[in-house]
Amino acid sequence: MRYCKNCGAAVDDAYSFCANCGAPMTNNKITASNARNLSRSGMETPPKRSKGAVIAACVSSGVVVIIMIALVIFVFSSDNRSRRHSSKDDDKAQETEAPEVNVPGELKFTAQSYEIEVNQETDMSKYLTCQGIDPANVVWSANSDQVIVGSNGRVVINDYSVNSVLTATDKDDPSITTNCAVATRSSQDDLVYRVQGLNGAHKEDVTSDQGVVSVASTAADDYNIDLTPQNKQPAKRSKKYKWDRKLFYTLEDVSQESDKDGKINSYRIEKKQFKNAKTGNQMEYEIYHNPETDVINKIVSIEHMDKILEITEYYFTDKGAVNFVFVHKDVNYVPDYAQISKKGERYLFHKDTLVNWRVVDDSGEHNYCYGNTEKKALSGHAGIKEYAKCSKERQNRFDEKEIQVLNAAYNTLNKVTSSEGVSSIRGYVNDQNGDAMDQASVKLQSTDSGSEVFQGNTNEEGYYEIYVPARKMSYEISFEKESYMPETLYHIDSDTDQIGIYQETISMAQQNENEYDCYLSFYDALNRDSDGYGMEQLENVDVKIRKGANNTDGETVYEMEHIDYSCTVNLQPGMYTIEMTRNQYMITYSSIFVSPVSENNIDIYATPKLGKDELRVVLTWGDTPRDLDSHLFVPASSEEDYHICYYKMSNSDYSTALDVDDTDGYGPETTSIYKLKRGQYKFYVADFTNCCQNQEESYEMSNSNATVRVYGKKGLLQTFFVPTNRPGVIWEVFEIRDGNVIPTQRYYDAIGNKTWWSSAK
Repeated sequence: MRYCKNCGAAVDDAYSFCANCGAPMTNNKITASNARNLSRSGMETPPKRSKGAVIAACVSSGVVVIIMIALVIFVFSSDNRSRRHSSKDDDKAQETEAPEVNVPGELKFTAQSYEIEVNQETDMSKYLTCQGIDPANVVWSANSDQVIVGSNGRVVINDYSVNSVLTATDKDDPSITTNCAVATRSSQDDLVYRVQGLNGAHKEDVTSDQGVVSVASTAADDYNIDLTPQNKQPAKRSKKYKWDRKLFYTLEDVSQESDKDGKINSYRIEKKQFKNAKTGNQMEYEIYHNPETDVINKIVSIEHMDKILEITEYYFTDKGAVNFVFVHKDVNYVPDYAQISKKGERYLFHKDTLVNWRVVDDSGEHNYCYGNTEKKALSGHAGIKEYAKCSKERQNRFDEKEIQVLNAAYNTLNKVTSSEGVSSIRGYVNDQNGDAMDQASVKLQSTDSGSEVFQGNTNEEGYYEIYVPARKMSYEISFEKESYMPETLYHIDSDTDQIGIYQETISMAQQNENEYDCYLSFYDALNRDSDGYGMEQLENVDVKIRKGANNTDGETVYEMEHIDYSCTVNLQPGMYTIEMTRNQYMITYSSIFVSPVSENNIDIYATPKLGKDELRVVLTWGDTPRDLDSHLFVPASSEEDYHICYYKMSNSDYSTALDVDDTDGYGPETTSIYKLKRGQYKFYVADFTNCCQNQEESYEMSNSNATVRVYGKKGLLQTFFVPTNRPGVIWEVFEIRDGNVIPTQRYYDAIGNKTWWSSAK
């Protein structure tokens, strides 16, 4: 507060003029006491002024006051603007100059507990939230040796009923960590979950009321295979490289006189099937494991492409490196190695580089090799040309083939070793008139655990197909439909060497408690009758009958002993399994369907007992087609068609014979191996009738109830049923390796240029 020097009035510090007298306040500083003294000393009684002067003074004072007020408002507003700008600048300064605050990182799982499938890779990183932490900086671990944890959070648990703690930790700050529980189901529950997943269920995660996350099944993804990703780059080439031929010529049975080759025949075979992710075609794989080390040295890929097969044979060293690849096409898959005369493309690798690309086609043999060392090694081959001397177009094609085939080989190896194989149980259900049974209930039960693992229905063609893991398991199927007698199919066995298990056709009778006469006849499968017509009838036969199909050890509903030649039994409608035994003969099992409209009779063929290293194959079928033929390929030789059949009924070198050749329906056709030898045997059935008539898409053999039974010293080893309701004339049934019967079960509707299927009789 200031005081006017002129009049002594109090003036606010913000004003420049005295509001009382209008005097300027510049350097006009006076204390309150001086102001009072000033007032007393002569200013208390101001001199008199004229009226005009007074008016003028008032007007002048008013103008001054207005000016002063305007100045005050201007100064005040300017000061506020200055303050606002200063405040904004201060805020910006604070923003730029504020010290950086370190927010602590955090790791957290989306749930506390997870349930995953056994032996299936699960990506647990997608269940981890990382706040302020790079996911690549997370370290993963588990507190159980049964849990395999990858650096990227991918987890595999290799046993059932495992409970473990999974931990994720920041590598830079170990104090930042989190964990969750991971567990696998029991063997029984895991099988159920897996089978349901393979058949379309469990596509999404499900959280229980207790907060446990059941991770979605990986089964559908596991069924696909993609050969195209370029996960592997070829190594640097060298003109000094050449193909190492030792692996191929040791595995394959190239020389019949040598004991140093043909090692592949003693290998353990594992089979898997997938679907090509690009083409949608079915892919079958035969995986050959070294019997001593279990290392995979060969994989055969068979892609079903309409009427032809694209067959790719991959060879791998003991260290898992690609050595040789052979790609060719055929209408049937027959046992043979990559002989030089066989058309197709061969890729010879050394240290992940393509050293030779060999093409064999109608124009002959062509070799495109990289470097002079491989060129010298090709002495004796035709059409040799070095990479450097090829056209730019050919070089580009060589480069493309190298990366394409190399990655296809490694992608195949990775897939078959990391994914469990898939098999399928398939068949048909008919009514008592032989018509397709639509919407019949199909329930698959595991006989190992006693639990139901799948429930579905037949389609309008009466067909069912259930995908199951390719494990050593045993199942049975129950079939039901309203107003029909229920049926059960027993003893369905799966294993790692089976990918398609065709079952016998199930027939369902309408509900009926009446009994019907059934006529059973018993024959020798090896020896003909003394009159030369038909097979020798058997006497002194014992019979047991059980309810259901393939019921070989259940409760009997009928028993009879010492039957001569034939007998009649009374049975209610339904399917039954007949067990026939006789001294010095193998036990034989056959199915019969009884109904008011069926024939209710059956011919049963038994084979004499076998000794060590002996096998016998018995083929039977219905009345149409009239002539089915057995073809047994013996171990590889220089002749691609070297096998036992109707026009070459015996081979003394391989102790094999077609003992019985039937040409007028029903069978049997009986083929015997009297001394199993080292190598691969393969058994086919050909529809001779329709092959000769060029009716390659005939359904007759498929609907003939053709059945192949394989016997060994211990009795019945395997029974195979022809795939039903499929066009075709060639049935590839099984192969024998190292004395083991391995199912193949392929069906072909083309014979190509293979004349042995239909050579004149």
